[in-house]
Amino acid sequence: MPRDNVIAIAGASGFIGQRLTRRLAREDAAVRALMRRPSAPAANIQAVRFDLDDPAAADGEALRGVQTAYYLVHAMAQGADFAARDRQYALRFAAAVRRAGVPRVIYLGGLYPRAAAHLSPHLQSRREVGQILLDECGAMVVRAGIVIGRGSAAFEIMRSLVVNLPVMITPRWVTSRCQPIDAADAIEALARARAVRGGRVLDLAGPDVLSYRAMMTAAARELGLRRLILSLPVFSPSLSSHWLRFITEVPLPIARALVESLRQDAIADGPDLCAETGITPLNFASSLKRALGGRGQDDAG
Repeated sequence: MPRDNVIAIAGASGFIGQRLTRRLAREDAAVRALMRRPSAPAANIQAVRFDLDDPAAADGEALRGVQTAYYLVHAMAQGADFAARDRQYALRFAAAVRRAGVPRVIYLGGLYPRAAAHLSPHLQSRREVGQILLDECGAMVVRAGIVIGRGSAAFEIMRSLVVNLPVMITPRWVTSRCQPIDAADAIEALARARAVRGGRVLDLAGPDVLSYRAMMTAAARELGLRRLILSLPVFSPSLSSHWLRFITEVPLPIARALVESLRQDAIADGPDLCAETGITPLNFASSLKRALGGRGQDDAG
């Protein structure tokens, strides 16, 4: 297989990773799925063990011959020290990229207010990892809004709240605004990003700016449910993350990290990856209808 057609995906077992792997495998390309515990590969996919907890991952062997490497790794599920792990992982991955001579790296992070002096630990870690990969290996840093699709942790938390709680007592974060992106649009934009100039930061977001209250209200309406959402200023995001264990299957460390990130608006304000890749993203209502209708799980691959 020609070098130009070899693509590696670090974090291929995650929500985005699985769908991006399937999407890229449909092209005339060899896809290398990098995972801690490789599963049996499908056609045109090579599963390769790649564990960033192991210092040997920095030797670059897993990335030999790769033209484009996607970095979709995060350590939120591993508890309170996830930021230190994410930093170490990013540095090891950057070293592997340099040693293997990979010319193009694409990193998927999250939207955050660029001018904010203080971010949540999750968003601060996403920003730090993006800066490491930009500085160390010239990565394209993609800042994505909340991904709407079955299996997305942020979407599953929202859906669980709406389905399980007729009355929601929430912190003030329900008034924060965000810019969600449909799962299929996010996957397609990432797949096409290989043709876009790297070494810079781009945003990946849908066309609608919405509060979390508005999103949950729309989800309840789509599901035919009547829901009352009450916001209490003394009810902190960290406290709300603890009762999520009773209503969602999203692991508590991930739920806590995500919920604590909702204090601030997350609005796109930079170059638009969808525009640069020729994609017109779905609006939130259409994306929500698809996800809640049961097609969100596989709509991206």
